[in-house]
Parts: sequence; C-alpha cells; structure tokens
Amino acid sequence: MSSIVASILEQSTQLDDIEFGDGDIKRIVKSIDNVPIIKVPSKRMKTEYIFMDGKTSGQTAGGFKEGPKALDINWLITPSSAPIAISKTDKPRIFTPDQNQSADAYKIDYRKYHDLWLLDEPIKLCRACVKQAKTAQE
Repeated sequence: MSSIVASILEQSTQLDDIEFGDGDIKRIVKSIDNVPIIKVPSKRMKTEYIFMDGKTSGQTAGGFKEGPKALDINWLITPSSAPIAISKTDKPRIFTPDQNQSADAYKIDYRKYHDLWLLDEPIKLCRACVKQAKTAQE
C-alpha cells in the first residue's frame, strides 16, 4: 500500500498490529482482518517504469524512473504464494587492505540483481487499485 493511502486508512479505521515476516526476521505491522499492510514509498507504486541500463547514452546513471504514462497505485493485494522473488549476486571481488586505496580495510565489490515474477495462473488472484482509474460510469 502506498504510504499516503496507508496514512489515510490508519486515521479512519481501527487497525490491528500483527507480527509479519519469514524466518528469523519479523516485524510488527498494521493489519486488516489479519492481512498485513506493508507500506511502500509512493514513488515505488507506479504502473510504468523506465529502467536505464547504465551503458547507453542518457542512461549512464543507471537506475529507474517513472514512465511518461505512469499512474499512481494506491494498493496491491496478492496471495503470498503469487509473486516469485528472484535474487542473484554476481561474482564478488575482494580487495585486501594493500589493494584498497580508499581505506586501510578490506573492500568487497559485487552486484545484486532482483526480479519479481508473476505467472499466468497466480496473477488472476491479484488485485490493484489505481488512483487515476476510470469508473464504469465514466
């Protein structure tokens, strides 16, 4: 849920606190009917992004930005089994204190890649609320 919508909901509704997490990492979050509400910065709740490759002219900074037709997502509801989170770490490079010129310490360089997959069948169970969506009467 976007932070803005979560703040409005917290002011207007009685929410419960529940423990949410996996493995050893757990945190207390607000919930509705034992369904956790995970706040996300509004800049990360858009319908379209442009991903920069870090190599092409105009994209050398890398990263991402919202696309020209991006709409604001208020909330997403998914079963926890629907999204498949993928994480990959490329080959790390380790520099000894003698090789590291910026500090008298070891330095480790690596890249971390993330992706989120939604397969055809589980995506049918997901719901989204888009701020600028048109109603059936419009």
